[in-house]
Amino acid sequence: TRGLPASRRNRDMTVRLRYLAQLRLFAGRAGDEVDVPGPESVASVLARAADLNPAIAPLVLDGAGGVRRSLLVFRGED
Repeated sequence: TRGLPASRRNRDMTVRLRYLAQLRLFAGRAGDEVDVPGPESVASVLARAADLNPAIAPLVLDGAGGVRRSLLVFRGED
């Protein structure tokens, strides 16, 4: 939360995930929406997405639950 304005700290938010290529095939859909309680790490958001759709877990998370080093993550609008 460091560096965020006070108005954006501790606010619930919905993160929209778009899946491309192989991840889209495994997920069986173009994306998901994940509700998170305020600012979260990328790893936390991906873990929640993997809980929603277990088929993507081996593609996004490593054996220790961290983000796969080979995964490309983009932030922002289209």
